[in-house]
Amino acid sequence: MTRRRWGAYPNGWFAVGFSDSVKPGMVRSWFFMDQAIVIWRTEGGAVAVARAQHVCAELGRDGKVEGELLVCCPHHQFSFDQGGNCVASRHGGQPPWARLGMFEVAETNGVIMAWWHAEGRPPEWEPPDLSRPGFSPYAVRLESLSDRPEHVHGLDSGRLLVVHGFSVHRGIECLSADGHRMTFEHVTRKRVPLLGDVLFENRFELYGLGILVADVRAPKLGLRVRVLVLSTPTVTYRMGLWTMLSTNVPVARGAIDRGLLRYLSRDLQRDFPIWHDQIHPLYPRIAAEDGPILEFRRWAATFYTP
Repeated sequence: MTRRRWGAYPNGWFAVGFSDSVKPGMVRSWFFMDQAIVIWRTEGGAVAVARAQHVCAELGRDGKVEGELLVCCPHHQFSFDQGGNCVASRHGGQPPWARLGMFEVAETNGVIMAWWHAEGRPPEWEPPDLSRPGFSPYAVRLESLSDRPEHVHGLDSGRLLVVHGFSVHRGIECLSADGHRMTFEHVTRKRVPLLGDVLFENRFELYGLGILVADVRAPKLGLRVRVLVLSTPTVTYRMGLWTMLSTNVPVARGAIDRGLLRYLSRDLQRDFPIWHDQIHPLYPRIAAEDGPILEFRRWAATFYTP
């Protein structure tokens, strides 16, 4: 079978951490696009992300923040500003020419994002504003799984019935792909214990292959939910999957949000084996219930550098 060839990692913005986990003066380590990275925040509040290896030091282990500088390497004591430039060393005098491999960074609604491009190009678009006035703070869950981010999209309406027990009231509508952004809508129905049949009006927005925003309305319950699914490649064929959930419920928000997130996460885990085994033949046999998956795959391919 001839398969579609994908590049190693897609270009775009990807989550690498949360603002409240990297407070001023802190240094954190993570994996991103098959390389170790370090995330730090200066005492003044500026956040930076760099490749973690420098000469004879591992920045996540040996790095520390002093004021507005990251000081690393037990031997050289090089100090780097938030642009990655070496501005001082323990030996004094003119700092050596040295520079950290930096990533462009953006923070939006408590999420730290880093830009990746296989050819090192600067950001071609900005990450979306993830705030939602009047909604609760996000409840968050992080999982690590063997998969690729292009499998997280919500377009496969046929799987909603077979895997998740939803019936499709109205299929994919208003599908639009414009550069880095794809949007679509569908309406589903599910029988909920004690509540009977509940209709869900769903609107999805995808920003590249790392950010999925789902706005869900259940008019019968007076409930509105925002779900963010952030997919970040970490090492070869592994990715971190952040699921974030927020509601418009005015009382007991934390408990309700955490309960809904646990339910959503368990439901989402049913997709993991399917995603893991999924392949991308050039000429797939698509059923009508699969939705506009070929259009999505053509769009997703634009984020990979051949």
